[in-house]
Amino acid sequence: MRKILAMVLAGVVLMGISGCGKTGEVGPMGPKGDTGATGPNGPGYASITINPDKDTLISTTTGNLGNQPTVSFGYASGAPYRALIHFDMAAAAASLPSDAVLVDAILTFTPNAGFAAGNFLSCHVYPLTKEWIESGATWTQATSTISWGTVGSDFVTTSSIGSFLVDPTTAASITCSFDVGFIQGWLKGQVDYGFVVKSDTESGVDSFLSVYSRDASSAAQRPSLRLIYGRTSAMGMSATSIRATYWGKKQGIQ
Repeated sequence: MRKILAMVLAGVVLMGISGCGKTGEVGPMGPKGDTGATGPNGPGYASITINPDKDTLISTTTGNLGNQPTVSFGYASGAPYRALIHFDMAAAAASLPSDAVLVDAILTFTPNAGFAAGNFLSCHVYPLTKEWIESGATWTQATSTISWGTVGSDFVTTSSIGSFLVDPTTAASITCSFDVGFIQGWLKGQVDYGFVVKSDTESGVDSFLSVYSRDASSAAQRPSLRLIYGRTSAMGMSATSIRATYWGKKQGIQ
């Protein structure tokens, strides 16, 4: 058990907005030279990709780890591990066209190979309800001077905005599609404290995964959130039709 805990801690020893060219069918030019989203999105869709502006791991066995190159979620050696993450949605909104209609929001993690255990790990993402500071957040504290209302972070326990199921020992990457309506609210200025990534099981058999954080030395390994959108002016469709067309193509219906 001590060996497993040491592995987790060793694995624990999101920055402006950047667009990137995509493959797949080319839509109209989007922010930062984006050429459209991949796969079934088709002409008229584009995307921007952002990295967190803060993230940290919290656990019952650690202090603040806000400047570490990895975060973890799951359970190991009698301790739960959770990841707190925040993206600057105000900056993202400023980079979107005024007529953008959000159709998808995809979170991506890169696992830290070698720092994982267990079989399939089921996790949910919950919106946080209290401000926190990357350099001060711990299992009991939101900042160095303000405690969480409930240990382990304050979040909306009944309202998950995303989930994923992964094999910790073999995953090459992790993706999670968010509740678009919730993300749209953040883009429109609703209070945004970020979110917590939490395993559904935080007791019993060890099952955990370490992933790279915003402090990873390689930019390609840092967490990212891809915001895919359509434009009413470019597509000549209503917001409802833009969303329906995107999801119809993605699910192979249209």
